[in-house]
Amino acid sequence: NSKLRRIQQLFIHKYFNFFGMGVAFVNLIIISVQLGAKYDTSFRESHSTLRVVNFTFAIYYLLEQLVKFWAFGWRRYLADKSNIYDAVITSALIIGEIVSAIMFGIPYFPKSREIVLHSSSSVMWNILRMVNILIMARMLKIIPHVKSMSIVTMVLIDLMK
Repeated sequence: NSKLRRIQQLFIHKYFNFFGMGVAFVNLIIISVQLGAKYDTSFRESHSTLRVVNFTFAIYYLLEQLVKFWAFGWRRYLADKSNIYDAVITSALIIGEIVSAIMFGIPYFPKSREIVLHSSSSVMWNILRMVNILIMARMLKIIPHVKSMSIVTMVLIDLMK
């Protein structure tokens, strides 16, 4: 029981949040590099590197949320707006990945490097674009933790008022 309590403390600690933000940042860099290097093939191949990367990180984000939910307990988990934000983003991300897996197969098990037909290609493009936007949206939660970004954000909010 004390071992479980220590494990919960590990996942509740603020450094676990920082680690999660670091993972999201690495994910964002990998997406940028993949889109820059292989833009054309990323959306035409049903088992592209970009799909594998997105699928892998989506699984990590899901596991991260499940562990946080377990460690905090549902009341404490839902009391933190950051957790709710992550849960909504992660849920949408998982739904996008499930739809993608149903339509084009799980990216880890390519039968062949099949090229997607043009009509399916636009569907895959839209799903990948949505997934990538959601991953970028996860990075927005870093703003309150960086003092200078927080100040700029507050000024922008005040300007909108």
